[in-house]
Amino acid sequence: MADSAASLLFTRRYGAEVAANYFSGSPLNRVAFLRGDHEFLQAAFCHASAAIVPLDEDLHPLVLSKDGNKLDYVTMRDVKPLLMSPMLRPFAKSEKVAIDSFSSSELYEPLILFLGLDEGFEGPVPTPAQTAPGTPTASTPGSGTGPILGERKESSQAKNEKTTGPGGVFKWKEYQGRPYFALHVAAKEKGGVDQAIVKQVKREMAERGGMWLEDVRKATLEVRDAAIYGLARHLVDWNLRNTFCATCGSRAIPVHGGWKRACPPKDNFKPRDNKSTPKDNVKKAIERPPCSSRNRVSNVSFPRTDPTVIAAVINSSGTKILLGRQKQWVKNMYSTLAGFVEPGESLEEAVKREVWEESGVTVGRVQLHSSQPWPFPGGLMVGAVGVATEEGEIIHLGHDPELEDARWFGREEVEKALKENAVGLSGGVKEGMQGRLRLPPTTAIANRLISSAVGFVEEMDKGGKI
Repeated sequence: MADSAASLLFTRRYGAEVAANYFSGSPLNRVAFLRGDHEFLQAAFCHASAAIVPLDEDLHPLVLSKDGNKLDYVTMRDVKPLLMSPMLRPFAKSEKVAIDSFSSSELYEPLILFLGLDEGFEGPVPTPAQTAPGTPTASTPGSGTGPILGERKESSQAKNEKTTGPGGVFKWKEYQGRPYFALHVAAKEKGGVDQAIVKQVKREMAERGGMWLEDVRKATLEVRDAAIYGLARHLVDWNLRNTFCATCGSRAIPVHGGWKRACPPKDNFKPRDNKSTPKDNVKKAIERPPCSSRNRVSNVSFPRTDPTVIAAVINSSGTKILLGRQKQWVKNMYSTLAGFVEPGESLEEAVKREVWEESGVTVGRVQLHSSQPWPFPGGLMVGAVGVATEEGEIIHLGHDPELEDARWFGREEVEKALKENAVGLSGGVKEGMQGRLRLPPTTAIANRLISSAVGFVEEMDKGGKI
């Protein structure tokens, strides 16, 4: 199919489209507008086609041990022991009911987060059919849906027929696809899921062929799975880091499929000590301290994303590339310069500030290149290429002690390292490349930026002009 005139003009004016970086390119439609619908979330989670991404205590993903580069998606049957208690009913309550009925004395609910729908999924649907025995569904007695609304419950078969499209794929209104969820497989120190249950689930996952991928930063996952894992890790980590309201310090709860955290106004606390009488052993609504977050637009907190700029800088004559190294890196390892974006500055300003602070080099023109989600824990790497000013190319490391060294490298040396020694911090060095320049791997945005800068320098060598 030929490109339109507008598309061709767009390319000439703004450049060709840059391929997606590692940890991006997810196949999931996040259908953010459905996250507030607890009936949708519960139906999706209970569906036979639902895929669950389990993360352990250290947020390592479960992968297929036979190759280690594919996520091992599990089903509800695999995590059934975590959901056996009648107290644990994922997405059974609406957000309002969940907030109004909050009780710090209730059992801990495993962290289950909605990731999105894979609309390209065509089957086959995992077996066994729809729900595992004993797993709560929207039609399970005591689930909280029917009694609260006073509605007659549907049978599991009826609900299955309403939420299943062609080929057994999950369907909700006009949206269909395979639902994806993230599950934190870990125990709480007090109450909640027993450590023995967590060990049982992990053992069964291992017996069915799964293993926990501990060194995720080596980027061995396939691109598709890396994007899904990156989203899962980012979202789970944010929820774990924000268990308390940042405004008043009270415990917050996940809502909106795990994409928001709310601060309930009261605690329906139920005493659990041996001294309590039957009369005392009832839920008591305790008003929590006033919190301004409950009365404003910011009545919930959203997942935090920290923008970081990372840039490949070319000298003013277009012949060399600026790279730096940190003290803790392996010998001969160099990369592009990077740093967090600060309040009140644009991305371009952040590039200029970070490069000057770390290397003393003054950058003139800055061109944004591409971006990369970085879920360790929740960054967004914004890549750029810049050109140093003619009078600002002298390297000075006295401003910021972050770098051990920074220098201007010629094109040929960098180009050779890209081809033969782009192994990162932990990769093995090829024979004959010992003592040579070492660069980030191809899965890092730094590698893409350096490659782009090398291409620019090569054009200059052929007679191009800035």
